[in-house]
Amino acid sequence: MKTLESLRPKEILMARARELERILRSRDLTIETFADPLDEIQQAAELELAIETADRTSAKLAEIRIALDRLADGTYGICSDCDEDIAPNRLHAVPWASRCIRCQEAFEALGEGAPAELDDAPQRVKRLQDAA
Repeated sequence: MKTLESLRPKEILMARARELERILRSRDLTIETFADPLDEIQQAAELELAIETADRTSAKLAEIRIALDRLADGTYGICSDCDEDIAPNRLHAVPWASRCIRCQEAFEALGEGAPAELDDAPQRVKRLQDAA
């Protein structure tokens, strides 16, 4: 079996895409009703977290598919914002990166790429539990 370091970017991206697709297919987002209101609140919180996780997984899969398209059209490894080369170390760490580290930091500083709403998920579950 090949080690991760020996794989080419396309192989890494395709393997990660297959993994994410498998995760999305295995998600169970069923809604159940319970006699106990506390159980219903817990179920709602768990469902909300599952949906957010599925959304993040879908977004990551979209990033990977875009990276595969960039590989196909020859723009892989070139920053989508400044057209400079993306550092090989960054591509090794984040093969689906579309921005160099400088442009990614600027993007996140504008609030465009920071997943702040996802960091709040555990606190929202706690608030729902406390409210019950």
